[in-house]
Amino acid sequence: MLDISVYMEAVMQSSSGIAIADMRADDFPLVFVNPAFERMTGYPASEAIGRNCRYLQHPEFNQPERTLLRQAIQLKQACTVRIKNFRKSGEMFWNQLQISPVFDSRHVLAYYIGVQTDISAQVRLEQLLLEEKHRLEAVNAELEVRAGRDSLTNLHNRRALDEKLEAYVATAKNSGISVNMFFIDVDFFKKYNDTYGHQAGDQALRLVADALQQLCQRPADFVARYGGEEMAFVSLGMSSSEIQNLAGSLCQKIRSLNIPHVHGVNGNLTISVGCASIFPAESGDQETLVTKSDQAVYRAKAAGRNRWFYSE
Repeated sequence: MLDISVYMEAVMQSSSGIAIADMRADDFPLVFVNPAFERMTGYPASEAIGRNCRYLQHPEFNQPERTLLRQAIQLKQACTVRIKNFRKSGEMFWNQLQISPVFDSRHVLAYYIGVQTDISAQVRLEQLLLEEKHRLEAVNAELEVRAGRDSLTNLHNRRALDEKLEAYVATAKNSGISVNMFFIDVDFFKKYNDTYGHQAGDQALRLVADALQQLCQRPADFVARYGGEEMAFVSLGMSSSEIQNLAGSLCQKIRSLNIPHVHGVNGNLTISVGCASIFPAESGDQETLVTKSDQAVYRAKAAGRNRWFYSE
């Protein structure tokens, strides 16, 4: 077995800051700090020993990690947190702090050992990478807008839909035919995301989008992601019966996917569909059609979801 002096030398030479707090004394003062702790914090042992280690935390920063540490100590458990600490100079640094309890021969909590690592450089790098990720996402979003496609579902995007609607209204006004719009809303989608996670939510939207495209195959049919869990479908010259038949088929198609949804209608993922038509040659414009479709899908949801409503 190694001599105790070897263990002590390892502690003194460690590159991680090591501190020991006496849990039997009032306010749990530090009773030992190693040289790495002194270098990291700027406090010599003579100024650190005898004080509770909270002096490294700024009183104005109510960090949730402090609550985690307190809870771990109350439960006499180990804990690891990332926490903002402050050097004697006032400089903030990110501390990855690991605390572990030490019990005496009677299994009474005697000490807590804290091992500290300055991870400020790592956190700065993570922040830079996150900023770069957000920048690239913004660039990609702009490219998507220019390309007219939604990257998640590969449907047309909102901008492309607006342009198509404008063109359809102009065409219908000249020819006297109708412009038709379907608003599709995935039922209880926020609860789906909360329950199954965002990756599962993204996959569900892809499946719904693919199903919509399979049913909308006429030359004038145009399917788009309107935003979030909302999709839209526009076409020209559909009769009232064609609209109602397609709306029913859309709802049935999504039901047949059998995507489990514990908070959904009948335990599966479903959609609500709002349908509307206008005859621009007589009255109504793009805004009127969108409003009527939106109101129709609201009526479908208010009636219990997993259904369609047609605003003639």
